Amino acid sequence: MACSVATHNTKSNPPVTTTGSDSDSGINGNTNNTNRLNELKFDVFESITNFAGNFDLDPDQNFYKNCTNLSNYFLCDQFACKFKTVDTQKSFSSIHFNARSLVKNLDAIMEFIETLHFQFDIIGISETWCNENSPPLNIPNYTLLSKNRNGRVGGGVALYVSNLRSYTQRNDISLTNISCDSIFIEINQNHGKNIIVGVAYKPPDVNSNHFVDDFDKILTTIDKENKLNYIMGDFNLDLLRYTSINSTQDFLNILYSNFYLPLINRPTRITSNTATLIDNIITNSHDLPVTSGILYCDISDHLPIFQITSFINDSFQNDVPIQSYRLINPLNIENFKQDLATNGWDDAQMS
Repeated sequence: MACSVATHNTKSNPPVTTTGSDSDSGINGNTNNTNRLNELKFDVFESITNFAGNFDLDPDQNFYKNCTNLSNYFLCDQFACKFKTVDTQKSFSSIHFNARSLVKNLDAIMEFIETLHFQFDIIGISETWCNENSPPLNIPNYTLLSKNRNGRVGGGVALYVSNLRSYTQRNDISLTNISCDSIFIEINQNHGKNIIVGVAYKPPDVNSNHFVDDFDKILTTIDKENKLNYIMGDFNLDLLRYTSINSTQDFLNILYSNFYLPLINRPTRITSNTATLIDNIITNSHDLPVTSGILYCDISDHLPIFQITSFINDSFQNDVPIQSYRLINPLNIENFKQDLATNGWDDAQMS
């Protein structure tokens, strides 16, 4: 039986809004809900255009030329069918759950992953709600690393690392805001670059501007190491509303300025009245084939998200540097001349 992905194209305006109060999940994978959800999409390249100004002249267009920005919704059997032939020895994969109590939902998470028939390298968890009195929360064939929230209820993050992967915990990388949670590791690769993986959680009541500044420092720090980086989590910054919320614009701005892209571009938290894109996987991997998506699941009011990166690209194995270029043609030259003519140069001449 052929595999199908839950995508539909419609012209009608979706009745789902992107604001409103929390309520029970309104998604069950039926056609009507899927039609509505696919109308709500964040276009990373449109947002880059808005930030960069003249897209024709900006090198970002060429730097990201090999990237795709389409994350589909999958039912479990659709996922299992589509990815059953993936060579896990030549790929890197991760999945993220907002658990809203790992003690309560671990069994459901394990059962859900089992239906996918896929061994992820990393399972990331946000909102573990764990503390020092929590029972053992192990998953067979994985090693658990966790960071609980101290002094407050809720929050907490965890990483389950496949026993097939060699790793080092990176305690030197962390969000400094005590109200936010994060944990990072570095996966050791026999060939090619090592991989830094993290999971982060920002509560809704934390100042978004402070979080963005903190996150920017993390990106700046790990960028110096010239490694592949993946940061997943619940950031509580709705990318669907980046044009109207300054803190979300600032978040995207620091991602783009550090050459990172969000891999998820459709709503991840869905209720009967709302649909928001607040869970994501951020990466600086642009020259490798990456497939990302969202899974239908009712474990919590957030849908699981995943990415699978294939290491079949020779430039990764041989560490060949990425080459970017500017698109030069008569139209772009003329646009450049017009930009020069319309800019004010008085301050430059005075200096």
